[in-house]
Amino acid sequence: MEFSFQYIPQKAVKGQALADFLADHPCMDIDDEPEQGLNALEISLTPWTLLFDGSRTQEVSGCGVIIISPQGLRIELSFQFDFSCTNNQAEYEAVVIDLEILRDLKAREVQVIGDSNLVISHLAGTFKCYSEDLAPYYMVAMQLIQDFDNVTVKHVSRREESDDELENDWHTPIISFLKRPHHRASMKVRRRAMSYVLVGDELYKKSFEDDLLLRCLGHPEAMRVMSERVPAADYHAVVKPSPFRGWALDLIGKIYTPSSGNHTYILVATDYFTKWAEVVPLKSVDQQEVIKVIKERIIHRFGLPQHLVADRGTIFMGEQVVNFAAQQNIIMSNSTPYYAQGNGQAESTNRTLINIIEKMVENNPRAWHELLFKALWAYSTSKKEATNITPYMLVYGHDPVLPMEVAVKSARIAYQHGLTPADYTQAMLVELEDLDEVRLAALDHMLVQKRRVARSYDKRVRKKSFSEGDLVWKAVFPLGEKNSRYGKWSPTWEGPYQIAQVLRGNVYLLMGLNGGLFKHLTNGKYLKHHYPTMWEMKDFGENIFNKP
Repeated sequence: MEFSFQYIPQKAVKGQALADFLADHPCMDIDDEPEQGLNALEISLTPWTLLFDGSRTQEVSGCGVIIISPQGLRIELSFQFDFSCTNNQAEYEAVVIDLEILRDLKAREVQVIGDSNLVISHLAGTFKCYSEDLAPYYMVAMQLIQDFDNVTVKHVSRREESDDELENDWHTPIISFLKRPHHRASMKVRRRAMSYVLVGDELYKKSFEDDLLLRCLGHPEAMRVMSERVPAADYHAVVKPSPFRGWALDLIGKIYTPSSGNHTYILVATDYFTKWAEVVPLKSVDQQEVIKVIKERIIHRFGLPQHLVADRGTIFMGEQVVNFAAQQNIIMSNSTPYYAQGNGQAESTNRTLINIIEKMVENNPRAWHELLFKALWAYSTSKKEATNITPYMLVYGHDPVLPMEVAVKSARIAYQHGLTPADYTQAMLVELEDLDEVRLAALDHMLVQKRRVARSYDKRVRKKSFSEGDLVWKAVFPLGEKNSRYGKWSPTWEGPYQIAQVLRGNVYLLMGLNGGLFKHLTNGKYLKHHYPTMWEMKDFGENIFNKP
């Protein structure tokens, strides 16, 4: 076989073809060698893309970064921090890590994309960084930006959905990703999928509060459920990890002597999370007054609560109050008799307010209703041991301006007066950005306090439990009260009764041996086992004393 070769000179190359060649074959790094007269020319047609996201939870914090090269090569990295930080600090850590990587890759043009409006606004120069905690991160990030020829920043809202997530059935992309994880899924889908789990073909969301799996509904199912207005499921947790979802109600009084305005009661409502309190002095108390306070002081100011807890007073258990709560889909819980811990938050607020008022009314005891709201102000602006922060800060996101600060023109007041309207607006936005971090820190502190109290309390506990069908003795209420007939020989226990139902929190429903159910629940603290004698076995029959 013969071959022939023919030389044809290279014709003119169009600029686009040359550009395509350089894009497909990027220049290699060449050390400067001026003696050989070599010059390296780097051409970048598209910038490097940097996507970042930082996150902080109660247990751990970390960040995720995605780097996309001009040629479309996608690099995904995640980092777990071994130090404590806020959510905004985690976002900055992600930016700094990304920029350091791109600097080492000799990138010249970079586009930074993130969902943190605060960090993006800082880098773009639209916001000034006033936070002392974020200032070091901001300075490092700005120094790294100087190492590049051109850096652009872009904010992407967390609520923005990619094209494949705009279907009526919003959960379809998440289900598809959980079934077949692949790198082509959008960052939004991958991030959201972390909060869900697939059981069979059904999608469930992981509940933050109680580790429950909540079934996710598609668009048709959601519309059908909304039209039926299905009542909420049972809730058992009283303390909520978010503001204004659970309130404790209690009544102080009857107060002797009445105020000069004839007030003899104080109705107190306390939010379980922020410890914020609302108080109303009353001349008389009835169910309509309770409903009015719930409407005007809770619902109209802070939104519809999920849970209200009160003692077993008739004004809280009356038909009108119960019906009103049911109409608003509010869970109304009542503590068991003689177990004040069941409504401990209300009792704690009451003691604090009473102690403050007692110190203020020595000269004029009947003026307590005029001093009540001053006492409430002192309560709201004082740090609480449970949260290590003031209720005012947890509600509004900043400390209150005290009259003394205005009188002496404190540093904070002087600083605020020197701000332009734009700077003042920016400072307020920064406070709102930090409010979530403040509330998370308060929740962490609250959980630590509860664990500490639980450890101390458990050391004194003699655990006892009962099962359905058990026979028990019940303490005679009121505790310590003597029967006029028996005097000092008055019994302290009565019964026996039978356990009809076991409820959460060591609470039981009792019934008599004749089968009649008790109207009220009883805490296990006031029960003890009954062991029948042989004569009782004979009289009542063994079937009564043996569990089925």
